[in-house]
Amino acid sequence: YRSQYLGMSQADLYIRAGDRTFGWNMFKAYVGIWLQMVIIICFGVMFSTFLSGPVAMIATLTCLMFGFFGGLASEVASGVIPGGGPIETLIRMPTQAGAMTELDLGNDTLENVIKSIDYGIMAPLSVIGQVFPNFGSLNTSPFVAYGIDIFGSLLLRHITLAACYFLLTSLIGYFFLKTRELAA
Repeated sequence: YRSQYLGMSQADLYIRAGDRTFGWNMFKAYVGIWLQMVIIICFGVMFSTFLSGPVAMIATLTCLMFGFFGGLASEVASGVIPGGGPIETLIRMPTQAGAMTELDLGNDTLENVIKSIDYGIMAPLSVIGQVFPNFGSLNTSPFVAYGIDIFGSLLLRHITLAACYFLLTSLIGYFFLKTRELAA
């Protein structure tokens, strides 16, 4: 076998980090889940200082939905996701027009008005979505699923984010509770 050679290329040689225990990595993933829960509880407590119980629960669920899907509103508003906003979608459904095709109603003025209304709806939702934490970025379960160690700086970043939301919601809740008239 004179045609076979033993060797290596630059991509074959790498420095491998030391192995960490699975339990420690799983614990760090649980800390990420716990931080998500802390942030949601902070929003719930903040809303309960100036809203009634059922309304505070709905507002907290809205924060949760914006936390998971808030980026979707900004992508639709910026045009990254095709298909347009809610009004354009309501027009596309009965006409069975696909999301990848341009909206063709035969009237350019009407199309521009529809796109302007959609932008007027989606732009505030995009801004509101930026206020709430992105819970998708706090999810570290893919690290554990693929056997990748959750590095300390990522965990520290998540802890800092949760601490900032804790302080912000605590201050807002404190001032709402302090300025509220309580029945004696």
